[in-house]
Amino acid sequence: MNQEGLNTVFDKQAAGYEAQQQKLAPVHDGLYFQLEWIFSSLPATARVLYIFDPGTTSRENVADFMANLATNPDLWAVWKGKMPVIYNDAE
Repeated sequence: MNQEGLNTVFDKQAAGYEAQQQKLAPVHDGLYFQLEWIFSSLPATARVLYIFDPGTTSRENVADFMANLATNPDLWAVWKGKMPVIYNDAE
């Protein structure tokens, strides 16, 4: 598909984007407050590593964890089906 075709498809999809996002607003707000509650129990010195956060995320730690999951069956068995939260050591 050429650029003009991509632009046409994008424009058609973007037209309904705002309405779709408005429907999801209560879910988004609920998740935000749930995360706020979860993180409130963390010590003040904790640094949460968000895998998809482009800010100060240590991608080296994420890559190391993912490589270990892929190559260590015992570690995979521990984390399978769970959502790990990775912390950087406080410096």
